[in-house]
Parts: sequence; C-alpha cells; structure tokens
Amino acid sequence: MGRVPAAIREYWIRGGSSSRAPARIRRRLAEMPGVSGVWTDGSVLRVRGSVPFDMLERIAHDSGCAIEPRPLRPYSAPATTAAVRLVGVAAAVLLVVDALAQSFEGGTAWRLLSLALALAATLCLARAWRRDRRPYPFAGLNALVALALVGSWVHAGFAAVVPERLPLDGEVGYLAFPLFTLAVYVGGLLWVEAGELLPAGPGGGADDGPARRSVYELANRVALVMAIATLALIAIMVAVWLVADEFGLAVLAGCTLAVLAGLPALPLGVALTARFGLGRLAEHGAMARTEGALPTLAGLRAVVFDKSGTLTTGDPEVVAVEPVEGVAIRDLFRWAAAAEAAAAPGAVTRAARERGIPVHPPAAFRRLPGGGVSVEPADGRRVTIGPDAALVEAGIDNPLSPRGAELKAEGSTPLFVAVDGVLAGAIALSDPLRPEAADVVERVRALDLEVVLLTGDDALAARAVADRLGIALVRAGAEGGAKVDELRALREEYGPVAMVGNGVDDADALARADVGIAVFGADPEAARRASVTLARDSLHAVADALVLARFSLRNLLVGSGMAATYCLALAPVAAGLSQPLFGWLLTPMAMLVLMLLSMATVAVNAARLCFQEVGSAPPPGKRGL
Repeated sequence: MGRVPAAIREYWIRGGSSSRAPARIRRRLAEMPGVSGVWTDGSVLRVRGSVPFDMLERIAHDSGCAIEPRPLRPYSAPATTAAVRLVGVAAAVLLVVDALAQSFEGGTAWRLLSLALALAATLCLARAWRRDRRPYPFAGLNALVALALVGSWVHAGFAAVVPERLPLDGEVGYLAFPLFTLAVYVGGLLWVEAGELLPAGPGGGADDGPARRSVYELANRVALVMAIATLALIAIMVAVWLVADEFGLAVLAGCTLAVLAGLPALPLGVALTARFGLGRLAEHGAMARTEGALPTLAGLRAVVFDKSGTLTTGDPEVVAVEPVEGVAIRDLFRWAAAAEAAAAPGAVTRAARERGIPVHPPAAFRRLPGGGVSVEPADGRRVTIGPDAALVEAGIDNPLSPRGAELKAEGSTPLFVAVDGVLAGAIALSDPLRPEAADVVERVRALDLEVVLLTGDDALAARAVADRLGIALVRAGAEGGAKVDELRALREEYGPVAMVGNGVDDADALARADVGIAVFGADPEAARRASVTLARDSLHAVADALVLARFSLRNLLVGSGMAATYCLALAPVAAGLSQPLFGWLLTPMAMLVLMLLSMATVAVNAARLCFQEVGSAPPPGKRGL
C-alpha cells in the first residue's frame, strides 16, 4: 500500500550573505526528502514540499537568508470563489425551505421564494464568473448543469402555480440539487487551479506549444453524451405520458430526469482525480504548469530525450590522451587547458590541475569556424583546439582523424590540439551516463512508447550512447531550431511527443513539444518554457509521471462510468415508469440519498490515487483520452 501525500507548503527564501547562497541552498535541498519543487522567481528562491519549517529555516539562516511561509497558489478568482460559497449555502437553505414547505403545507409563496433564491444564486455566480474574466468552461458539462437548472426551475414553477396537476409526492422542489452541482463544478475548477502546479510564467511552454488537453475533456465528452441522451429520453417520456393523459407525470418525469442527469458526482470525480493526480506528480518530483499535463502525458506516443545533461551527467571527463610522437602528455594538457580556460574551464582544465600542471590564461583568444578556438599562451605559440572540422577549416593536416572516428564510435568526443599549425595530439572527453538512464529508458519502453535520442552532437557519438541505452531511434546533429523541426516530424510519424531536456538550446523544443519536461537543475529559460519541471535529481521522475498520468486517466474513466451508472440505474424511476406499477417516484429525499451515495463513491475511487504504488505496479496500458 502507498501513503497519503503529506500537506505541501510553499516558502520564499530571500537575500543571502553571498551571490552563491541560492546555489548552496539548492544543493542542500536536493538531498532533502520531502522537497517537491525548487525554482527561482526573480530574486526569490521558492520552495515547495512537505518539509518542516524549522529545517528549512536552519538551512536558510546558515546562508544568511530570510525565509517566510507563503500561501500555496491562492485562488485566482476571488469573486467567483465567494459566489461558489454563496451558491452552496443557498442549496443547503433550499433543502431546509423545501422540507419546511412540505411539513407545514406551504403554498405558492414558499415555492416562489425558493425559486427566487435559486435564480438569484445562479445569476450571482454567473456575474462573478464574468467579473473575474474566467475562460468559458466546457460545453458538455455546461449543458448538463444547465439542463438540471432548467428542469428544477420548471418543476418549481408548476409546483407554485398548479400544484394540483402534479402527483402528490411530486410537489416538493428539486431546486437544491442543481445548485449543489453548480457549486461543485465551478468550485472544482478553481480548486484544481490551486493545486500542485508551477506558477504560469510569461511565455511559458503551456502557451507556446500545440493545443493541450484539459483533464476535464473526458468528463466533458461523457457529459455531452449524457445531456443529449437525457434530452432524447425527456422528449420520449413527456410524449408517452401526454398520450396517456398524465400531464402531471409528464412534467415530473421531464424535470426529474434533467435533475438526475445533473447530479454533482461527475464534476466532483474530475476535480478530485485531477487534484490527487497532480499531488502524486509533485510527490514524485514532477511539477506541472497546468492540469492539462495529466491527460497529455497519458496520451503520449513517443518520448524524446536530449543527450548532454539529460541522459548524461553533463559533467564530461577526460577518458583518453593521444599525443603524436615527440609530444609530451604534460605539454599537450598545458596547451589544451590554456585554450579551454579562455573559453570556459571544464574537463581538460580540471584534469590538468589534478595532474599538477599549471594552467595560465592565454594572451589572445578567438573562435574559429567548425567549433574550434585559437589562443596564444604565454610562451608565444599559437594553439588551435577543436573537433576535426575545426582543423579542416584552419587548413591543418590531421593524421589522427581515423583514431578520432574510433573514439566517436566509442561514445567519446575527441578534441584535436595543433601547435603552430602542426597536430600535437588529441584528448577524448566522455560525458558519463546517468546511473539510472538505462532503467528509465526501459521503463518508458515498457509503457509501449517510442524512445528517441535527439542531440546536436555527432552521429557516431550519439549512436554509441543510444546503443548503450537500448535506444533504436537517433536524431543527431540537430541544433537550435532543427530540434523543433525534428519534433514536428516525429509528431507526424508517431503522434503526441514529450521532450526531455535541460539546456537553453532545448528551450524552443520544450515549448513546442506536446509535453516539455525540464530536468532538475535545467537552464532557467528551459525550465520556464517547459510544461513540467523535475524537482528531483533523477530521470525516474519522468517514468513515474508517465505511469501516474495513466493511472489518473484510468481513475477518471472509472469515476465517470460510476457517475453515469447511477443515473442510468435510476432513470426508469425518474421517468415515472415505476409509478403505475409500484407507486414509486424519485422524491427529493431519495434524490438526496442518491446524490450523497454517488459523490461518496466517486470520492473513494479518486482517493485510490493516493495509495497507488508507482514503482512496483504493472504499467497501465490505457493511453490517451
């Protein structure tokens, strides 16, 4: 069995005794269990997780920073939030009013008062929705709620004006039930928005990529079918009872069928599944920017991985040194380290210092075509370093070119060093694979997804890495905008694709993919434009997110089926078919019991997500909506 996720809280960390304080805090938080998200927002380091405040406070104060608890993504529609509460209260009041009207045999005034209260609450919510400039919600669910509202209003009007035309047990009002549905539906939309989501920054991936699904899309389809079926059934039953000269049963059947179809179980199940699903994603280190990440992740057909810094550690190391005859390894390191130190100190500089070789900045530095650089160290010699293409551009003969091809085939990147126009040797760099990379690729493939390696590196080096990980499809030599073109081609061939990357050169691809996943420690621009950001330094978070999204979708299917089954089972009673035989009608008390029972059923079903094990569970096979 799993466990219920602990409460997620958010904290803001500001200031610091040095410019390195945020990086130092990030490193400490990366080792702390319970942290579900860390990102930079201007001068503020924002932290989310189920971590005790005193532990975070100690880490912040050690770096000279201040920390303060913050509300977790507060509701973005204050007027609508207040109106939802008002509608809920109005529904509860109407239940009491209807009960009193029945007990004391209330007349027309009671009925008209109830109808006015229901109309006022509905109009108040509609006005608040427009005032908060909320987007137009989902047509199918809207139709179902509207059908229930109209049905309850029509019944209330007949009960107030001509109560004698209705069956005796059909005079009590049903006004409260559509209001409960309306409150659950709209409140659920706001509640999901306030869940475990990253803040939607300007220009984020959620706005730049292809149109993404909403978690409400499946429920919207079910609701649309239910609305159409209910309208057809209402028309049939009204016609049947009118032909049988049962005007009261015709009105009652039409109204109760409409109210029955609009019970709140369906929107409640969607909201709970979305909120619990997003919470489980956050618990496993995947922070989504929109609730649409769940169905989009579940509907993927291919997952595209960047190589450097994603499948690899992003920290290259020297794996081979090939000096030409007559050149000392120490001199080769000294020249190469001087050139690298001028551009960006890295693996060669680090290896030289480990060997006790002094590294001095060069007197001159310039970049060359083909990805090479040319420098003039303190000894006055001209050093050129770069791949084979750079030496070709510089007109330098390279007798080690065949050896360079062998190193590429082994997965290494050879850098050739020439001094005064003559080749001095080669140094091979290799970026180690992440220890979990092979397991993650296997887990993704077990979900029946195509795995693709997309990189700007040389084809031989990319193929070597792909073979070690069991990846069949490789797209190499793709840099900048070429990655977006490759993603477009993969989408046309396979369907929806996810892009997993980390660098600034991956930012456009992350934004244009159906789901862009920025790994832990990714470049800020890449993280800003991705629709999912990993707050856990492990690629297993990618596989976990895919599995959880499918579990969420399956849970949503079951919950929607449960809600529809309740309506289908009671439809004959609501249609009045049982009244001539047994004298049964779907009274408000029976409707109340049904509403509570259906809501409890979908709530228990949605709560199963909190206990779903990810690592040991067999991967669900259902994909997409």
